[in-house]
Amino acid sequence: MWRAQIEGDPESLEILRKNFRNHIIVEDNKYYLQYPQFGPDKEDLLQYAEDVFNNMISLLSFDLNKKWNVTLQSSFENIRKDGRDIIAFAEPISIKLNVYATVNGEVSDLDIVKKDLEKYLECIERNEMLKNALYFYNKQDWVNLNKVLELIVEDMGESDIVNRNWVTNNEIDLFRCTAHNIEGAGRDARHAVSKIRPKCERILESQDPMKLPAANKFIKRLLMNWIDFNCEYGQKI
Repeated sequence: MWRAQIEGDPESLEILRKNFRNHIIVEDNKYYLQYPQFGPDKEDLLQYAEDVFNNMISLLSFDLNKKWNVTLQSSFENIRKDGRDIIAFAEPISIKLNVYATVNGEVSDLDIVKKDLEKYLECIERNEMLKNALYFYNKQDWVNLNKVLELIVEDMGESDIVNRNWVTNNEIDLFRCTAHNIEGAGRDARHAVSKIRPKCERILESQDPMKLPAANKFIKRLLMNWIDFNCEYGQKI
């Protein structure tokens, strides 16, 4: 099984280990990410590992809230009975992670997410739409946040996510009008040329454009509900 070392603050690494015991292992006081799908025939090993690690971090950040950095090393090793294989890439992967603070230098029980994140991780791996949505969400910009909304609406239907009280019609309209138009999101908008429609003109005249931090929270809430719907209740797997 292929694995790669991860480095970071020891307390925070423990939070990862406690929430992903099947995928984060400790050996000689070093922390490793291992995953069943890592294999010697995996051509894009680095990208695959980065995606899995980002998914872990995204799932943690939905419930825990403290920023720090963690690094997935770019050297992978495959432990075999008769030896080991090593593949080295040019650069390690530095990723920002959100977790709760620790108490008295030890990881507290508050740092264990109540959801079965191992199950969620495996669920996401089986669902291409969920994987893509988390990839886009991690970009944290208007264009990619809009892609997350597009995926969820394509899967569920806009009326369904509103009827489930995940979001409101007004939130969706304000987000779209801001994200799509330079009159809303400025140069970071989806469109570079002003093509604002009358509906969005009315919305942006009556309300302030949605700020990016508010957009992140809006999409995060929607994405959390969608992932729960798929992974906790098994509706779409």
